[in-house]
Amino acid sequence: MERLGGEREAAVQERDTAVQERDTLSVERDHLTRSLEALGAEWNELMQQLSSAVSLGQEGAEEREERERERERERCAWKAERDALTAQVEREREELERVRADRDTLIGERDASNTMLSECQDRVSSQTRLCKALQDASMDTARGIEIIVQAERERHRALEAEREAERERERQANLHALTVCGQQR
Repeated sequence: MERLGGEREAAVQERDTAVQERDTLSVERDHLTRSLEALGAEWNELMQQLSSAVSLGQEGAEEREERERERERERCAWKAERDALTAQVEREREELERVRADRDTLIGERDASNTMLSECQDRVSSQTRLCKALQDASMDTARGIEIIVQAERERHRALEAEREAERERERQANLHALTVCGQQR
């Protein structure tokens, strides 16, 4: 039972660790989601600026091309960062699923351990009741034997007393007979 208690405690500790890891991953996922949203807002702002610049037509062709190249670089950098963040969010989602599966497994193991512990406690309780019943029966048997032994001793004393009385009567009869014989001579 101590082993079961130790296994149960280890399972509870593993479950607590898995829950802590899940919570940490959840916080990191939220952070990455906010970062992704911020990058999306920046992208929209850049697109609006690009649209404004094109519609106004105030910039020279070279400046527009340079700015377009800069924006394209920013767009590529943003897309690369977005893809990296998306991949990281996906990895964390998978990790969270693993943590949940581990948690469910630990809960199942804990429930199985609790069931085994309950069964063991029931068996111990049953064995304790059986031992008590055997002990009571043994004590009753010992009392019964003691009563029989006591009665046998009393019967033996009574028989001995009766034999002694019989011997005494025989002695008295013999004495009387000797006395009568002695008087007749």
